[in-house]
Amino acid sequence: MVEKTVFHGVSFYETINSELSKAFVFSSLKNEFLCFWDKWRKLHTQLFKELHLGVYNTSENENQLNIIAQKFMTQRKAMISSFLQVIKNHPNYDKNEINLFKNTIADHDDKFTKLLKQILELLSKDLNKIQSHRKVTSAYIHSQAYLGG
Repeated sequence: MVEKTVFHGVSFYETINSELSKAFVFSSLKNEFLCFWDKWRKLHTQLFKELHLGVYNTSENENQLNIIAQKFMTQRKAMISSFLQVIKNHPNYDKNEINLFKNTIADHDDKFTKLLKQILELLSKDLNKIQSHRKVTSAYIHSQAYLGG
């Protein structure tokens, strides 16, 4: 069930990326943007894969999640900074390109955050079902042991 939830999230994320990658279709920076966007998509897709490490119930795993998050955010910042320099150094530099880029990233982040929240809610529901099933199974085993069955 968890794998299905994460797979659905990645699939939906690919749809989001497909839509947002069209932002620079009429820009003189179209090729540069598509190259950036491909790397951007891979970075975020990799985050899905890294977050799918298993059940996080120890402080070690919490530390591991923090490391993943810090690494991810550092890479994002570097990519954004680098692409802003590409825009500024382009022969056909236009300040509107920077605004378009910022708006596209903001739109992406809004949708990406909503998607992560949806996945978290689905995983939380799955966890509650699993815990309920475990409690029922445990109660059944104890009652059978008590009854001598």
